[in-house]
Amino acid sequence: VNVADYGFQGELVRQMLAKDKSAAITCPSHFLVLPTGAGKTVVASWYALSYASAHNVDTLLWMTVKATADTHVRDLSLFFEGRLAVSKWPDKTGDVVVIAHEELSAKGRDVLIDWCLERAAKSFLVVDEELEQAVKDAQLEARDPHSKRSHKRAAREASRSAAPGAAP
Repeated sequence: VNVADYGFQGELVRQMLAKDKSAAITCPSHFLVLPTGAGKTVVASWYALSYASAHNVDTLLWMTVKATADTHVRDLSLFFEGRLAVSKWPDKTGDVVVIAHEELSAKGRDVLIDWCLERAAKSFLVVDEELEQAVKDAQLEARDPHSKRSHKRAAREASRSAAPGAAP
């Protein structure tokens, strides 16, 4: 793997794997909170790779926001150094498939959901913190449709639909 350990990342991965071995539930999940730039992607990648190789996992699903999907494809491709192929949905040929969470609300989402469900038993899912924030934002909007955030989103959607050449 073509990434230097900051000195604590490898230890975090070891702790996560040790927690998995001692867990009463065989479906591990971890919340990883680190400051920006501390290497959450590296830790999550090392952990996912270690877990996948020990548990017969075929596909790593990496959920993120659309704005960072291409960056994740590039970074994960460098990280896995050709050991694993990385692709971005709708290209599902990779061992690691980066999926923008917006795809879950887009036309054709049923294809994505069915594809993920077919692979669920032999997949490992990483949810990027940006996705977590997007979900929180959506929940806040649902609770308060009159919030500034709701109005800003409505204005963006209205300007897109009014743009010349925009699809109806």
